Amino acid sequence: MTSCQTISCPTRAEQFFTTRRGKRVGLFALVLAMLNWFDLEMTLMAYHAGILYEANPIADWVLNFHGPVGLRVFKVALVASSVSAFLIGRQLALSEAGCIGASVIYLGVAIAWLNYPLFYL
Repeated sequence: MTSCQTISCPTRAEQFFTTRRGKRVGLFALVLAMLNWFDLEMTLMAYHAGILYEANPIADWVLNFHGPVGLRVFKVALVASSVSAFLIGRQLALSEAGCIGASVIYLGVAIAWLNYPLFYL
């Protein structure tokens, strides 16, 4: 017979931060992927409208030589590799912090896109 007097039982807060971390990282990784896709599509729309240029030199090269399809493949590969790294280390606090931090940054990018003068697109 085991009880909390003989075995240390984790508190609810400890359970939340240890047993559910993988689920939180998975959720934020999904959010990160969706926000990245939104950023990509908005970038392509603005680029083709001639009101924006690609600031990333590698992505600019891919866009110039392989077009929008090449840029989508490039971006999917980058996001997939970063999301995979987050998911592999999903039980680590650093992975959780990195995934949440990246999601917050891309949420800021998405908000900036929503405030962009879309009537040009």
